[in-house]
Amino acid sequence: MKHWYCIYTKFKYEDHIEQRLVTILDIEVLNPKLEVEKMIRGKSKNITKELFLCYIFSRFDLKRYSHMMKYARGIRRILGDESGRPYIADDEILRQIKSRIEDGFVHIKSKGFNRGDRVRSCCKNRAVPDRRG
Repeated sequence: MKHWYCIYTKFKYEDHIEQRLVTILDIEVLNPKLEVEKMIRGKSKNITKELFLCYIFSRFDLKRYSHMMKYARGIRRILGDESGRPYIADDEILRQIKSRIEDGFVHIKSKGFNRGDRVRSCCKNRAVPDRRG
């Protein structure tokens, strides 16, 4: 039976593994990406970043593909408990991520700030809503 699993990959191998799983084995893969605006040498550029660095989600039959997933180049392991039994990813969470994908990128809608909202500084040049009271 097919389930969604979270696969821990080597750094920057997410796209390579996705391509291999989809083309060679016809396995469904979710590798969500973000498009982020970044200042590079004083110019604004849109760059692509992984939503979950070093992780992808894949839907497959564990009995059929567990050996291949365990020994495939670029895959470190399938996330699971201490005994090695893989965790099954929640379908609803993955459905929510998929529903936010537009034009190949995940769009995260923030509530933003309203005039008069209390904020606190959390790090350099960033503020978060103050929900402490």
